[in-house]
Amino acid sequence: PTYDSHFFFQKVDKDWNKSIPEFKQEITSFNYDKKNDILLFGDATGSIKYIRKKKKNECLELDSKFDHKVLYIGTHDHFIIAIGEDNVKEETISNYFQKGSSVRPKFEYTVKVFNASTMQLFNKFLLLQVPSIEEVGINGCAFHLNKMAVVLNTDNKDLKSHVIIFPNILSSSVTPQLIEIHKTCDLVSVCFANYIQSISLFIASTKSLWRLDQDKLIPEKVHVFHSQKNMIPNCMSVSSDLKKSSSNFSVYGVPNTQFLSLALDKNLLLYNTSTAQMIEVPYYQPIAEKTKLMCSFFKQYVAIVTTEYNRQSLSIFYLSESTKYKAHEEHLPKNKQIEGLIPLPEKLIVLMKESPSSPTAFPKRSLLILEEKNLKTKLSILNMKLKYNEALNMALSVDQSDMYTEEITEILRRSGDSFFRESDYDNAIDRYLADGLPIQGVYVEASYVIRKFLDSQLYYPLSKYLYLLHERNRADADHTKLLLNCYIRDLQHGNKNEKERADQLLDRFVNQKRPAVEQEKIQLIAIDALRAEGFRSRALGIAYCEPQQDELIIRIETEDYPFHSDKSNYRRALAHLESLSDIKAARKLMAQYGSVFMYQLPKETTNVMIRLCVDDYVPYRQDIKKRNYPIREVVQDDSFETVRDGEDHGFSIFGSLRGVFEREELLKRREETSVLPEEQVFVGSPSEQNKLEALQPEAFIKAFIGNDYWLMVFLECVVFSGRDRLSLEPIVYNTLLEIYLKFYAQLSTKEQTSLVPSSHLEEYSLMLSSLSQENYPSPVVNSNANSTGMLFVPSTKLIPQQEVFMRFISEYNYAIRPPSVQLGHMSLHERIMTILSLHHPIKKIPLYDVEYAMVMVQTSKFYEGELLLYEKLNLYHNIIEYYKSKKDYKAVVRTVEDKGHNDPDMWMQVLSYLVEEMKNDAPEEQNKKAEESLRSMLRSIKSRENIPPLMVIQILSRNESIKIGMIKDFLKDKLEQTMSVTSNCLAEINNTQKETREAAQEVYKLRTTAHVFQKKKCSAEKCGKHLDLPVVHFMCDHSYHQRCLPNEEECPKCAKSNREAVNHYQQQLKNGQDLEKFHTLFNKDAFRASAHFFGLGVFEKTQQHQQ
Repeated sequence: PTYDSHFFFQKVDKDWNKSIPEFKQEITSFNYDKKNDILLFGDATGSIKYIRKKKKNECLELDSKFDHKVLYIGTHDHFIIAIGEDNVKEETISNYFQKGSSVRPKFEYTVKVFNASTMQLFNKFLLLQVPSIEEVGINGCAFHLNKMAVVLNTDNKDLKSHVIIFPNILSSSVTPQLIEIHKTCDLVSVCFANYIQSISLFIASTKSLWRLDQDKLIPEKVHVFHSQKNMIPNCMSVSSDLKKSSSNFSVYGVPNTQFLSLALDKNLLLYNTSTAQMIEVPYYQPIAEKTKLMCSFFKQYVAIVTTEYNRQSLSIFYLSESTKYKAHEEHLPKNKQIEGLIPLPEKLIVLMKESPSSPTAFPKRSLLILEEKNLKTKLSILNMKLKYNEALNMALSVDQSDMYTEEITEILRRSGDSFFRESDYDNAIDRYLADGLPIQGVYVEASYVIRKFLDSQLYYPLSKYLYLLHERNRADADHTKLLLNCYIRDLQHGNKNEKERADQLLDRFVNQKRPAVEQEKIQLIAIDALRAEGFRSRALGIAYCEPQQDELIIRIETEDYPFHSDKSNYRRALAHLESLSDIKAARKLMAQYGSVFMYQLPKETTNVMIRLCVDDYVPYRQDIKKRNYPIREVVQDDSFETVRDGEDHGFSIFGSLRGVFEREELLKRREETSVLPEEQVFVGSPSEQNKLEALQPEAFIKAFIGNDYWLMVFLECVVFSGRDRLSLEPIVYNTLLEIYLKFYAQLSTKEQTSLVPSSHLEEYSLMLSSLSQENYPSPVVNSNANSTGMLFVPSTKLIPQQEVFMRFISEYNYAIRPPSVQLGHMSLHERIMTILSLHHPIKKIPLYDVEYAMVMVQTSKFYEGELLLYEKLNLYHNIIEYYKSKKDYKAVVRTVEDKGHNDPDMWMQVLSYLVEEMKNDAPEEQNKKAEESLRSMLRSIKSRENIPPLMVIQILSRNESIKIGMIKDFLKDKLEQTMSVTSNCLAEINNTQKETREAAQEVYKLRTTAHVFQKKKCSAEKCGKHLDLPVVHFMCDHSYHQRCLPNEEECPKCAKSNREAVNHYQQQLKNGQDLEKFHTLFNKDAFRASAHFFGLGVFEKTQQHQQ
């Protein structure tokens, strides 16, 4: 699209142009009344013509005219003020006759005030009188309320240095006030303006600017003009639209500020009436050399009419720190001239005069209206002309500039791009970031700037931009990563100076003070970026020097460093873990990285895990100089080296040329972030908090995959350390039992494979040789040992390398002591049985998973444990089957005697088994053992009576080899016992029958015979007095006062026994309905069970059943 180079649209009001009359004389004054929409003209004949647009643009003339030409026409409120030349009247000569002069005045300058609504003369007063018509003009006229100030353009020495002030132009009697400014000054302009909460009069002369305050007669010089040749009449104007900000762009947009604008010969002056600051702005160079005829100020523009070679031009400049850009320029042909300028808030009216084509014709006049374009169009024009500063000033100078954020952003982008093309990256970054703008949240999108720098491979300017972006809190995580990558790239591929610079910038960025959350976020990103590019030592340095980064320290040590034969990186990581004062964090990290440590440092890791779980963990914090902390000793030389993978800097954590952190600094920072007090720095007694917060060891079991021996050592210390076993989970006991059984299976099968890795055999042997029990003994497998052999065999034989090994132990202090001396001397069989015997003291349930243990002992063929578990699970039949398979008849009988109290089936099963084992073809020894067990079995049956004799005879009769003599004693004893029971039962039956007959007779007697009550005293325990009416008698021969009875339905003395009898009877009936008990007894002894339940009335119909 094509853009107009001007800020104004040119319009021609045809209706007004048609109404403008043909003036025979020159138009000497021209103005416009906006309130009443009246166009005013004054000519050299003294007439004032006007065009009122509301009345069909008719051209009319005021009735009151001047005798000579009109010098000035102005508007103020609802009045029109005109100044013109008149002939002197006789009655006014004396008032204005100059003292000391004999020349009588002939002409006078009069001020006429017209009502703008009626166009009638409102007031008239004299300005001055002169003896002859001179070249007198009005250089300036200003109004404030009803006050008017005038300065003249004249050669009269007594008038050109004075300002004439009329206090009230609407008063009937107007007395002017003549104030001398300076004797050598030619006054050219005047205006009223605000100054320190009051209205002052400012007067411009050819040499300086003056200020006349209210109620003062002596003006004060404000500013001196330098090197000014020709002054333009009426060159000063006050504008409340011109405003100045304190931003870097010098935008004139600060509210409540008023400016005086002065158009001088060589430059423009802008005077801030609030701060008394004068700003000089130069003209555009061609304009500065031309002759200036007139000027006019409106809004933020100044319109200047210049002439050169008899040709006029109209130039409009935008008022800013520099006026080198023209907002509008109009070159007139030689036959056209400008006769007047009328500034309005939204437009400029220009009165044009066109020379006549013939000498007899009159000049033709027209109006040219310049209307300002909208802001977006003006900003587009400035952007196309690369005037970015002016565009930004203009956008920010308007009210509600926050509505033009998109336009301002586009200006910033274009301006930054222009600096970018010129390789001025600092200014470009400033524009992209929009530093100094009074509007918040306006800046160029970061993605655009980043892409622009990346496309040009300008990494250092990009890093500077990203750093400033972080300072302004506009950066996100991606920006942080990109910034760090820029620094890292310079460290990798830059020259010496670039590396030093990147090193300094990286340190400054990472160590800058920020809020804690933001700082931690940036540090994590920095560590990840450095690790990804191989700067592990620098990443480790950042992690070491800040709290809450313990996991990263361990991760870097264990994952990033190459393998060293001395495993120094793993030792550093483990040492850091056990130095943590936060025991929860230490346990969490050990659970996470335990498998890594176990693979590299099994013994040391086991030591730390044991201390974490057996309530005696204390952070191990030695002096940092004695610890194996990786501190880099930097030697400054001419070469700059970067710590990378593959280089020999395994112990280095800082990659800075200056060393960045000293040992003391690191120690101080780590101690400041520690929770432990000073007295707990070294190993000591465990804290109560650690005891209460001991972690369950099952979290560490997964770390021992492939390390059964160390897992056994760990679990033994946990289980047998004396801590509360009830808090341990069953998986702990299950795992320890599984390892025991695994070793037991190896021993039982006489395998030659060691129970521990071969790499540890020497160490275990050395530990085994210690007699002080300070080191945990090692398992040594003897191929000749049986299943109950000792797993830990103490030895007194010293190994030649013991001295070296003990020095190793002393250095690292990772010795593992057994939980008890007795445990070291227990056999593997005893340890397994100990685990299987553990149970809850109150609930009496095993602490391990019984079913899981059963599978393990069966798989490992550990029979004693299997029998123990059968007993815990009440699987007595399985125990009997086990002894049957072993032909252990005594154990079978002992088991049934101990466990078969309420199980007749078990007795019959064992009896049948023993009968079957006595065979004719069986070995004699076997038959002898079976016969002894059978006799013992019969004695137990006889004493317990858990199998009916008939059933015993039937079972024994199955084996023909069993003689009657074996059962003779059993049958004899049973018959004698039966006869004794029978006789006792008969006696009891007779007694019962007798009692029944007596009771029946008594009942019959009570029913048929009268009963005489002969009691004379009350039977109540608390009474005992003689009976008197009313009396209550009971059939049990007890008598009571009626008042002594709580209940007349039963005798108090016999009630308890009666209730017991009734309850017994009801219980008998209830027992008679218990069918389960009947079936149980019936299976043991059918006859006795039937007889017993007949007695309980099992076949009688109860009253409830009948109902």
